[in-house]
Amino acid sequence: MTTIIAKRALTQDSLIGGAMEKPREESQILEDLAALATSPGYAHAVAHICHRDNVIHIQGKLKPSDMDRLFSKERLNRAELTTVIGLMAKKPLDLSLQQPDVLDGYVKRTDTLMHELHEAMSYPMFAAMFEAVKAGTAPPDPWRGPGMREPIFYGTESAYAFQYRDLLPEKYGADDEWMLKTKGFTSSQARTIAKTMCALMDEKGTRRLCCTNPRADALTPTPDGLMPRHPPARSAAGRSD
Repeated sequence: MTTIIAKRALTQDSLIGGAMEKPREESQILEDLAALATSPGYAHAVAHICHRDNVIHIQGKLKPSDMDRLFSKERLNRAELTTVIGLMAKKPLDLSLQQPDVLDGYVKRTDTLMHELHEAMSYPMFAAMFEAVKAGTAPPDPWRGPGMREPIFYGTESAYAFQYRDLLPEKYGADDEWMLKTKGFTSSQARTIAKTMCALMDEKGTRRLCCTNPRADALTPTPDGLMPRHPPARSAAGRSD
């Protein structure tokens, strides 16, 4: 319930004050997300969102306040990012470079659709609460039925990133034969690739490397514009080991 209250901030007064507007169906929102996720060069937008919502750049000693943005209701959590990446993987990966305004549009549209999806997933429980308050009856049990979908999807993650990675062979090893035949790799190979990628990102983030190619700079937008050239700083993106 904590995540619901924090992200929706819905009070009894607002329930009594008027009817809730029903959002679009989840299937419609996911259809729009799927179309967006298979847009040319969308992978670069996903990379930007991952960096925006998961990497902390610090100078000097890490402070608790440096971690605050990781608890912002504006960022996408792991379940949301996994949903977007899964939709993107439904078609061949398109890594074509796009102009900054195109990538910025992808990012903004992703945020909008994920917010809309959250509204749609929250609606059944809040609509039931609204009807109960309106009728003067006891509210429904929030821990049963459709009301549980929102806190499960948006709740605290059940494991650290390295645990998801390192337990991959144990969890999916029995499917290796099928994965190798249909996807071309095994769970152990996927784990090795993921660990290598994490190590590389840690190395680059720690060294705070910035683009030196003008064209690459122009195609790497941030919320405030093009990639800034900061003085050297350390990255606290979460170690790979």
